Amino acid sequence: MEYAGAVWAEGARAILEGGFVSAVGHEATARFLSRVLGLEVRLSREAVFLHEGDVAIAMQFGERIQGVELGEDEVERFFREERARFLKVVVDRIGVA
Repeated sequence: MEYAGAVWAEGARAILEGGFVSAVGHEATARFLSRVLGLEVRLSREAVFLHEGDVAIAMQFGERIQGVELGEDEVERFFREERARFLKVVVDRIGVA
């Protein structure tokens, strides 16, 4: 897998607006992403398997969040404070690490 780097919300939206499979497992995060990206991001706890050539947009927090479920306002605060970001990941090959 190739880490392509951080992207802004506009870049994430441009990648996703052609269609995507949601793997967002927290309701408040799905609502936040829907609002920020201007796209419907569905709550889904289904497993998603990536294949060669796939592009994923991941949301990464700068710290591990344990024992608490963040509300939508808290997720937004992490982004405002630059403690969370969007990452673009491109699957360039599948193999065993």
